[in-house]
Amino acid sequence: MNGNDLTNFKTESFFISKPMFNSIENDFFQKLLNDESINEFLPDLNSWLEMEKTITTPGKNQITSVVYLDEIPIGILSFFILDEDEIIISYGISPDQRGKNYASSLKKEVCNYLFNRFKNLKYIVGYGDANNKKVFNSINKSGYDKITTIDDPASGKKYFKTYVYSPFLKKAMEGKKQS
Repeated sequence: MNGNDLTNFKTESFFISKPMFNSIENDFFQKLLNDESINEFLPDLNSWLEMEKTITTPGKNQITSVVYLDEIPIGILSFFILDEDEIIISYGISPDQRGKNYASSLKKEVCNYLFNRFKNLKYIVGYGDANNKKVFNSINKSGYDKITTIDDPASGKKYFKTYVYSPFLKKAMEGKKQS
């Protein structure tokens, strides 16, 4: 599994595409970069990302894409492929597109796509700012299988670490509970 497997794909509602940096995408990225509220959903995990750089290769294990709905860019989605068992996703919806249930739908559809595409994938992990009420509400609506809180010693912030388990892993976990 590598980043090339995630450059362009379609879910039920969204098209996920590696940026081509055309004028529409350039304007979209500039708008996101100028809006501090995007960090509500794409938290500042610089120290965590620095650590990740030691185990990922940009372009192969890490890819950032544009999320389109009806040919309009509405958000960004990043993948960090740690190994064939685990992918970290991070996503953000443009402020002018929030409140329309896109984040929850995107998470659900992307997770379904990933589990169908990568049969060995056991779980998908995400992170969010634990002090942000909007992130908390979004996480609670999105149906994660496990939510923990972690401390980032470098920034002093708390983050949610969320897990979505593969259907195969859920069955195996249920089987263990019944034994």
